[in-house]
Amino acid sequence: MTLLPAGTARRRRMRLGENVELRFPLIIIRTKRASAVFEVLGRSRFAGAFGLASAIALPLLAGVAAYFLLTSMTLMLTRPEAQQVQREQAPRLTSCSQG
Repeated sequence: MTLLPAGTARRRRMRLGENVELRFPLIIIRTKRASAVFEVLGRSRFAGAFGLASAIALPLLAGVAAYFLLTSMTLMLTRPEAQQVQREQAPRLTSCSQG
């Protein structure tokens, strides 16, 4: 039995052929053309700038989304008008989903 350092997990890999690898939940297909494209993209300055912008923007967008989600849930649970609309719409939604 091999002991792994604390905090590391062993990922199971399955090779399905020379160019296909199954690493749950991904299926990785390696081709020469795709490898060449990724090498060119990796060398470009645009890729580095895009990566930095994404690393900054994604947490901000996640925060905005969480704010909207929590605000809408709070409004639905606390506003009588919203609760009334929910009560009126519930029979329609259940009848539409049944057929």
